[in-house]
Amino acid sequence: MAPLDDDDDRVLDHLIDGGFLTPSEIRTALFDEYLDGNVTDEERVTIGAEIDRRVAEAELRQRDWTGPTAFERLDRAFARLNRTDQVVAVHNAGYTRDQAMELVAAECKERGGSRAGILGGVYYTEQDIETALDTRVLRLGYFAVGPDAAACDAGIARMMPKVLSRLIAEELPASWNGDQRSKIDIAPLDWTKRLPGTGPAAAPRPGLLGRLFG
Repeated sequence: MAPLDDDDDRVLDHLIDGGFLTPSEIRTALFDEYLDGNVTDEERVTIGAEIDRRVAEAELRQRDWTGPTAFERLDRAFARLNRTDQVVAVHNAGYTRDQAMELVAAECKERGGSRAGILGGVYYTEQDIETALDTRVLRLGYFAVGPDAAACDAGIARMMPKVLSRLIAEELPASWNGDQRSKIDIAPLDWTKRLPGTGPAAAPRPGLLGRLFG
């Protein structure tokens, strides 16, 4: 096989540009999960070098980013939902919707569920990040918690204005069409998240005159 075909390239770009994985985790995800171990030792060395090259390029590029990233803005919105709005908001909640629902529902239960005033959960998955990277649309899933369907409908009605308000306050262009079968869309959105351990470039130290008179 060629070291990386077009589909492999796309997967590697998603793993890096998603921003959640360390270089070691990127290697594991590509070799063991996506390629399923079907590489020779020589190919592993070649692909490993390509991973290192692309990660280094991404880290350099990310150090030049200015202002908050898309993830940082979303994280601020999620933090406020979790802290003050009785909504359980979870980043990168597994790969599929089913995994996310299970994870977020467990967190809702851990926090006491509807009896403790929890309205529901909001989340996005690894698949949603991949879609955002390809289409500039991040779609958030959600659900309400309650003892019956009527209570859940009421929970959605109370929850969605809070969610949309927090997102829009962070300059995330969020919208929802009012249909509970539809996700929340954040669009257009250029997904940006720094790789773990990658921070912005340090500001240059001012010269002597700058320190005295600046």
